[in-house]
Amino acid sequence: MQPQAPQYSRIPTTDDEVRRYIRDELKRHPSMKHTSLLRQFRDSGRACEQGRFRRLFYEVVGASNAG
Repeated sequence: MQPQAPQYSRIPTTDDEVRRYIRDELKRHPSMKHTSLLRQFRDSGRACEQGRFRRLFYEVVGASNAG
């Protein structure tokens, strides 16, 4: 029998909330990668699927490099 997978009680977030978080953190830590940032985001109690977070991360990074 397999052990039960852990259940996380994280707060759902909108795309705008995730983008804002990413922008704020990249201002403080410009070289941070999306994987480390996602771990930090989840550890703060918020929820975001990995692929969605990665997509939003690259949206923010692309937008900041375009301007």
